[in-house]
Amino acid sequence: MAQKSQLFDQINLMFSNPKKFTAQANYVKGKEFFMMNRFFAIKFPIQANFFNHIKMNTNEAVQIWCDMLSSQSTRTPGWIWQGLKGAKKKKAEKKKKTIINDDTLKFYCSKKQLSRKDLDYAIKTLGQPFVEELLQIQNMIEEKVKK
Repeated sequence: MAQKSQLFDQINLMFSNPKKFTAQANYVKGKEFFMMNRFFAIKFPIQANFFNHIKMNTNEAVQIWCDMLSSQSTRTPGWIWQGLKGAKKKKAEKKKKTIINDDTLKFYCSKKQLSRKDLDYAIKTLGQPFVEELLQIQNMIEEKVKK
């Protein structure tokens, strides 16, 4: 009967019970090689790069990771989850950005003869001072509409 392989379950098993991890079938270990290698590249980039060969035996590569890392730690280290925390922070930062009306952006593009892609690039590179300028234009347009 085939075991269901989950990435995080496999990583936790690798650290908590390396003997059980080693006893798994080779195809179960090799299934998650790519993502495991990406996680381990956070702390060990040279070793992860070494395993990134096309004809690499993924089962053995995962077993080498298990042997190397389980001897260093008996539980899953925090640096493995580092990439996941960063993704959440980036999403939160995007939500915090001020929203400029689409009409304001279209107006600015037409006056300056820019494409929307150019305007998005300008917002990204020029940062907050440019956003404040666009917000001032937005306020002027809103005041004009109110009158």
